[in-house]
Amino acid sequence: MKKIMFAAILLTILLSCNMPASASGEDEIVATWRDGKITLKEFEDFALYYAFYEDPDLAAKSTFDERRKILNDLIKYRLVEVLADSLKLDTMKVMKESYKRKLAGVSYKHHLFPDSVRKKVFPDSEIREFYDQLKEQGMQVGNFEREEQKIVAELTKKYKNKYDSIYDNFKEFLFNKYGVQTFRPKITEFTKNFNQLLDEDIAVTDGFDRFDGTAVLASYNKDEVTVEETLNYFSRIDKNTTPSISESDVDNFIFMNYHNSLISLVTEELGYTKKPEVIKITKEGMILDHLDHFTESFFNNSEKMKEWQAELFNLYNARIFHSTLEKSFHIVPEDNKK
Repeated sequence: MKKIMFAAILLTILLSCNMPASASGEDEIVATWRDGKITLKEFEDFALYYAFYEDPDLAAKSTFDERRKILNDLIKYRLVEVLADSLKLDTMKVMKESYKRKLAGVSYKHHLFPDSVRKKVFPDSEIREFYDQLKEQGMQVGNFEREEQKIVAELTKKYKNKYDSIYDNFKEFLFNKYGVQTFRPKITEFTKNFNQLLDEDIAVTDGFDRFDGTAVLASYNKDEVTVEETLNYFSRIDKNTTPSISESDVDNFIFMNYHNSLISLVTEELGYTKKPEVIKITKEGMILDHLDHFTESFFNNSEKMKEWQAELFNLYNARIFHSTLEKSFHIVPEDNKK
């Protein structure tokens, strides 16, 4: 009897040495490293967003090995972030610029564009109605979050004229607000001459002499958009699908040149860049940037990268708790957990 009790106690001690600190539900710890940890909820949030297209059903069907790979990636990103912070890479100019661009980009995608353009064309409720109609018609669709952007694209096509008008107003607002100069007579002349080339079936490269390449179509903070670069851009169009261009097309090209600077200014001014959810997504993107920095700087092949990852995990004593990982998304199919 004593031997049985001793064996049970010993087994309990051994198991406790290989388990994370006690917790419950989403707070259970799925991985640790020196001075760091990842909870089950953090892993599931990361996996849903980056691997499963916000589709819980897809996540529930994933194998244990697939989840373990995703968790390995998350640990790697977190350790690279720690390493990047220790080397103060965020003080490097390239990292500061990258962070600023990402912050503006996330703010634009999740807040500025929906508020300033998309919702003025069609409301959120219409996106949901479109999704519900697809399901009622028996269409094979994923969850709403996964299908949302596809539906937005379809509704944008449906309301193309209204969308184009509102988007033009949005561009004009930014141009006026931040002092972008557009030279309308030059834009009109360029559009007319370019369409004439298309009508006469003359290759753009053969018609360069019809244009003054140094002429300026727009200017912002001493950054000029010239006829030459605009001509080079539109020379790539397919005449079969685009038989002519409009002045609005040229305005779009001008906006594309100044887009990052203007979006950075307006998203910061409107406070979008200070929203917690924007900062969270941007920071996660910066982890990937840090990883890219190390990869491009020190390694050029996958084997070396694997060796480095193993060294990184060993350096920080990274550990995965498989019994907790098994609880992710409720059901894990049986497969190799070695």
